[in-house]
Amino acid sequence: MRIKLLLSSLVFSAATTVHAGNLGFLSDTVVSEFTPEEAASFKSFVTRELVSLKDSEKAHWKSSTSNLQGIVRPEITFKQDGIPCRQTRFSLKGNNDKKMFFKFDVCKDGDKWSIVQSPLAKFKQQDWEVLEAELTTALDEGEDGHPVSWSIRRIGVTGSIVPLNQSTQEGNTCRDTAFSVADAKGNTSSGRYEFCKVNGTWTKTAFQPKK
Repeated sequence: MRIKLLLSSLVFSAATTVHAGNLGFLSDTVVSEFTPEEAASFKSFVTRELVSLKDSEKAHWKSSTSNLQGIVRPEITFKQDGIPCRQTRFSLKGNNDKKMFFKFDVCKDGDKWSIVQSPLAKFKQQDWEVLEAELTTALDEGEDGHPVSWSIRRIGVTGSIVPLNQSTQEGNTCRDTAFSVADAKGNTSSGRYEFCKVNGTWTKTAFQPKK
């Protein structure tokens, strides 16, 4: 089970040209093939789909003037410092079938989505394993409404996992669960997710609990 809730990696910006802002490092890649009109079209597509897609759903984009294509798939919805955010995968396919893949966290400020630095950005494999163990314990043994606290001292990150309710879906036990995370600088992230135990393993579902 992988629960990298807030992993930030590359920089993405819905700029009006592919060389604007923090997309400059993508020159000589699929992104460099975009015309200003295609970039604007893709920007509108991403903005619209990040608002409407549920977690794990994906949407396809295709240029009307070339063979450029793109896919956007949000995986996790959360809040950072009270602002709505989504951990999202992007893929692009160029005119010569060259492909690029990205995964990063974007947060919505007004009508613009921007990359963010999350409290969990510095997590290493062993840190994810600690968090996964805490999640499993909380889901297996935690009482509704009682937080399970955890910390990774190495990077100064603390958080809590709160099981909120339990249900049965298709014979599997499911739990609606709230997460909160904070780092030493005061940055916070939070989210609410549903996990179902399938074949002995807790797996995040595409369900999005009501806010």
